[in-house]
Amino acid sequence: MDKSKIKDSVEKKIHELAKLRNLTYVGFGKNTGTHVLRKFRFNDCKHIFEYQHSQLIRSRPHCVVCHTDKLEREAEAAGLIIVGNGRASDFKIYKFKSCGHEQEITTAGVRKGRFKCLKCLEIKHSNEAKAAGLKIVGYGDNKNSRLYEFPSCGHRQEIQIQKVRRGIFHCAECERLKLKQEAKFFFFF
Repeated sequence: MDKSKIKDSVEKKIHELAKLRNLTYVGFGKNTGTHVLRKFRFNDCKHIFEYQHSQLIRSRPHCVVCHTDKLEREAEAAGLIIVGNGRASDFKIYKFKSCGHEQEITTAGVRKGRFKCLKCLEIKHSNEAKAAGLKIVGYGDNKNSRLYEFPSCGHRQEIQIQKVRRGIFHCAECERLKLKQEAKFFFFF
């Protein structure tokens, strides 16, 4: 078989494979040195992209332009702006329009409305602690508690955030010392 027939056969297979993937084969793309890319057009949106034709066998490409537009519309609807990529493809760094804070969130979390500004939440917890006469000095064993310091005595204690919010807490160390002193006094008589 001569080279032109092989080339025609390869081109025909690329056209057929593109059609199976709802694409139109446009022609040659960049030569990266190790791979020759081909240009394809998505039949639905008409965007053109470059891809290795051999990858079409294993995968079904998605339009990056349309996907990016979709993510930006979802962010806008949620009061966010995409400002960068996150640690993985399903994470983005978003900026909250309401407060200006930036945070890494999953794109699915934004789509489903399952997110909140963690910086604003920490500020809220800090303000609640201050109003209750406490200071947050660290995180607790779980997301519902923090390590607080009692400025009046200097003792530190892990307390649930909701208990601080409702004002139902006391310094366990001071209470223990008080009971110990009362016990000494009681046995003294």
